[in-house]
Amino acid sequence: MRGRRVAKHNLILVLAIIVTSLLVYVYASYVPYPFNPFGLIPPFEGLNSGVEGVEVYGRFYRIDESLPRGYRFLANDPHTIILEKDTNPFYGVAQVRVEVGEPREVKGWFTQPQRIHYWVKVDEDEFVEVEGEVVEYELHVTVSAINVFGADEWFNGEKIWISLTSLTWNRAYQKQGADYGQAWEAPLAAVIESFELRDGGEHYKIEPSLAGRWITLYDSPSQVGTVSDLGISVGKDLNSTLAGDPAPDTRIKRTAYFPLTLADFGVTDHLVQMNAPVADYVIKVYALRIGKFTYTNPDNTPWGKRQPEQDWLDQFTDFMSKTFGIPAAIIGWGIVGVILFLLFTLAMIIVVAVAVRLGVGVKGGGRT
Repeated sequence: MRGRRVAKHNLILVLAIIVTSLLVYVYASYVPYPFNPFGLIPPFEGLNSGVEGVEVYGRFYRIDESLPRGYRFLANDPHTIILEKDTNPFYGVAQVRVEVGEPREVKGWFTQPQRIHYWVKVDEDEFVEVEGEVVEYELHVTVSAINVFGADEWFNGEKIWISLTSLTWNRAYQKQGADYGQAWEAPLAAVIESFELRDGGEHYKIEPSLAGRWITLYDSPSQVGTVSDLGISVGKDLNSTLAGDPAPDTRIKRTAYFPLTLADFGVTDHLVQMNAPVADYVIKVYALRIGKFTYTNPDNTPWGKRQPEQDWLDQFTDFMSKTFGIPAAIIGWGIVGVILFLLFTLAMIIVVAVAVRLGVGVKGGGRT
């Protein structure tokens, strides 16, 4: 009897552990921050960025949501996503990779951030003086088509939503005089500092796509985003001199969003040439900052340029073109001509061999 009771208790314990593990998995996977403490780990203070989600058929989907039929995420990290499209049974699939770096504050040798000074009305007869600055960030974004075997398929109108959110460590306070408080920051505007497109082909259109073009920032892509979850502070979100929200305008938010539209983007795969476009953005972001951060992004690792994906024929064509100065199209058609000649020669050899074999068989049968 005792052995049975021990076995029963062990079975109950094992079942309890299994059920607990399943509940922890579901909680960590599907319950949003701040109720779920197992979400993203906050990096450096200051402006952060990442892919928020995609817009398909006019509807927004977070990167942790299921997409409509024909679409799926092969990778859904906020800094690197891979989106696949497979909506036409007569075509192959289209895949695009979107990589978003961490914004890096830009400080000139002989320039200082623009200082700002204003008053915020906190009560009927009370105003609070606010002093801060407008800082600049540099953000890198790379959008690249992935070479997938099969007939042409491409993206035409899907949007990639990117979020900009200001992060403050929620237990780190700064002291100024006799007061304590936390830094406050919000993105104000964004402009394309540089844009480079490589290996365009026929499906290369992405918008916006020209240096000097301003990017409209929105307060929502229609839902709350993933990287923006870091902007939620458990403690007070105040500057050391303030007793309330220090924003000079109630429409200014700590998190902003902007889309990149894949107007006509994907691999061009022809008989003699294949193109897999790569679009590189450098985006300048202006942010309003009140107070001092504890520790901002110190990293200055260069953003490497992703090379267009090529198959062996494109690599050989490029090598021959660079070596001998012959246009790639001529080399491609030359290779096709050689292949057709070899196939014709092989076919002739097979026909002659079959004819000889049949002739030998007839003679042999006649003798018999």
